[in-house]
This record gives sequence, C-alpha cells and structure tokens, in this order.
Amino acid sequence: MLESPKSYSFVLTNELGEKTYGNCLNFYEYPPKEFLNLIPQMKTTDIKFAAPKSICILSKYGFSNSFREILKQLYRLHVSKLDYPIERIVCNFMDEIPIPDKGKNLIEYEIGEKLIQFYRPINEYPPYTERENYEYLFSSLKIDTIFSIYIYLLLERKILIMSKRRGLLSHISFALVSLLFPFQWSHVFIPVI
Repeated sequence: MLESPKSYSFVLTNELGEKTYGNCLNFYEYPPKEFLNLIPQMKTTDIKFAAPKSICILSKYGFSNSFREILKQLYRLHVSKLDYPIERIVCNFMDEIPIPDKGKNLIEYEIGEKLIQFYRPINEYPPYTERENYEYLFSSLKIDTIFSIYIYLLLERKILIMSKRRGLLSHISFALVSLLFPFQWSHVFIPVI
C-alpha cells in the first residue's frame, strides 16, 4: 500500500529580498516493469518497491493554495491514466493563464473537475491569505503563544517553528506573516527546511 500524497509550500528569498514561492506534492509510485527489466539483478517477481516522486510549481506570486490544488489535480489525472500526456496540461497552465492585475481581475482555471481561482489584492489591503491558514494557526497554537510570536515578529526577532506535519508549517507561517500588515516581513522567510 502506497502512502497518500503529501503537499507543502515554501519560500525562497534571494539576497535582494525577492521571494520565489514554491509548492510541492510528494508521492510514491511503483516503477514500470520495463525499468525493472533493465536491472539484471532485479527480477519482476522480487519484492515490490515504490520510488518517491515530486511535482513542484515555482512562482514569483504567492498563490499557494491555488497551486496546491493544481498539483493535487495533476496527481489525480496522472494516476487516472490519461489519453494524452500530462505535459499538455502543464503547458496549458503555464502558457495560457494570465497573471491577474492587482485588485482588478479574478482569474479562474479549471483542471479536472476543480475550478481554481487566482486573485492579487492591491498593496493597500492585507496580503491575500486563505482562511484555511488562519484556521490552522488558531487551532494549532494557543492565543498567548500567537501573541508572543506576533511581538517577536514586530521586533524582527528570529523565530523557529517546528512541527511533525510539514504542511502545517507553511500554513502557520503564511498566516503569521500576513498578520503583520501594514508592515512586511523583509528578512529571510523559510516556512519549511
């Protein structure tokens, strides 16, 4: 039995403070028999093993939850054995979907049976963070702890958040940083190591 796919988000910050947002979906898959036949010591009747795989999206824009949904749908389509290559869907996504203007457009993209929305708020509004991120934050941490972390963020202190659930770290980190509005976190921001 293969493990269920796990997703997480991360942010890469360069020396100029510019951010690249990443989303990954990790899963396991049995290699094709043709691959196993290429290894002389391996017989197809031997023990089955699963190889880890990841599909990732990197972007200058923080559409974390939208990208996570796209990755889930790509995985679902991948395991359903499409009549056409999965790369066709990826190319469509990369080439055909415009980046929404700040505060003006809501872009909708349909993949599989899911309608995914992209929206960019203008700078006068708080950064767009999904409600789900706040739900994870307030259900995982006590209000006193959240308040203490908030003070440390305002004082620009180093903060390390640890969890056994990798995906939870991203949700909580994005929610905490969005609470700083109208200020911005301009230092290194790495939700997942």
